[in-house]
Amino acid sequence: MLAVDPVARPQSARELLAPLHRCRETVTAAPKRRRQRQLIALALGLLSMGGFGLTILLSHRSPPAAAIAAEDKSIAVLPFESRSEDSKDAFFADGIQDEVRTSLVKVRDMKVIGRS
Repeated sequence: MLAVDPVARPQSARELLAPLHRCRETVTAAPKRRRQRQLIALALGLLSMGGFGLTILLSHRSPPAAAIAAEDKSIAVLPFESRSEDSKDAFFADGIQDEVRTSLVKVRDMKVIGRS
């Protein structure tokens, strides 16, 4: 149906209907037992993936906020790199880094590590 040559494509709905009927007959002629096995395999696969996902979700839970000590809350602000050809933009990158560091310092119980 997606042939590049328009002559090779179905020219009417009747020409298109015949291959569709053949496809339907092929699908409906599959043995029931095979379909049942496929459905059982699909159900078992989905069930095992769900159990695996639940296991990962439960094992990666973050600890309660009370368990995190204040000294554990630290962040380092690395310098931004100016990729501009203009040397004036280097000051902009430094300013952005300073603003980010200043904003993070305002967070209570967080240790912020600067450039040095």
